[in-house]
Amino acid sequence: MSPEEIEAMEKAKVEKEKRTAGGSGGDSPITKSEMMSEMRCMIQWLMEADLVNSNVMSGLTEVKLELVPNEVKLEGSRNYLSWSRRVKVLLSAKRVEQYLEESCVEPIDKASTEWKVWHTTNSTIAAWLMASMSPAIAKMVEAWRKLQKSGRP
Repeated sequence: MSPEEIEAMEKAKVEKEKRTAGGSGGDSPITKSEMMSEMRCMIQWLMEADLVNSNVMSGLTEVKLELVPNEVKLEGSRNYLSWSRRVKVLLSAKRVEQYLEESCVEPIDKASTEWKVWHTTNSTIAAWLMASMSPAIAKMVEAWRKLQKSGRP
């Protein structure tokens, strides 16, 4: 997206906020058509940033997240530091490092586009992380995840 397009979108947003705030003290409800227009702008921006495929418009959310294989396989405590640094660098390069933090939580509405994007991204990262571990470590992690899901930590 060009700087001119970004500036035009920001101007339109400011004008829209002025228009909405002017009527009834700033808390006037947004109309369905205004919300749909805003959502289209956001989806368009995501598509132009190459973060979401055009299938979003047809209801099929597809995140374009291609992670480079991690050449450093986690073998245990002896190489954890170098492995974890590499993981953080590779995920930061794709701007998804927040998925490693506890503050990144699953959206509540599983029917929403937000949840579909979150789920796809989270699953991709989880699979990528498992592939970056030695088979023995991956088995232990998988067993731990099953225990957590069953409610026994």
